[in-house]
Amino acid sequence: MNLLKNGNFSLPAASPTLLIGTGHAGNSSAPNWMIWNNAAPPDVCAYTSTAIITLKDVVGPLPTSDSTQPYCFGIHYFREILQHVPGTTQVIEVCTNGGFNGLFQLFGGEHQRTRSSAWVFVLRGHAGIGTGHGGVTIIDKASTKLYEWEHLQAPNGGSPATEFIVYSTNNDVDGAWFFVANADVEPM
Repeated sequence: MNLLKNGNFSLPAASPTLLIGTGHAGNSSAPNWMIWNNAAPPDVCAYTSTAIITLKDVVGPLPTSDSTQPYCFGIHYFREILQHVPGTTQVIEVCTNGGFNGLFQLFGGEHQRTRSSAWVFVLRGHAGIGTGHGGVTIIDKASTKLYEWEHLQAPNGGSPATEFIVYSTNNDVDGAWFFVANADVEPM
């Protein structure tokens, strides 16, 4: 039983969202999901943006890897995103300029042991998943690949488990740009 609501990002999407500043939550474009900024690059305001991507609308090639800034909204032309995630019709795009910023969801109960997973497709930086207790949730598993789907899985690193995150990692001081599909938290 998936403890996350809308873990497959299939509910009708809200408009693209943008959260500016640190230390507060904002709405994501996926119902039941929020965004949070923990950090910003020096002398720059933190931001995290989200948009739901319907895969049937995706066409065209990937951008080059030497891009210095995430593109974010409106650049949904990645043919490769259609591959390797069976049964997925929508994914969420997350774009941030700081480390340990991204998507989260709180869930009911206080589970001592869980197994979490998500598919990520990283264009810049890294994406990491974590399950734990509120503001002390850490990255339990980080991505290692670019320009291909990667399935991240890990037991909860914090207890009781009440929150799931998909964030840029602390090593990503310049942020990250990634897509997420099929997020799942299962009690053990």
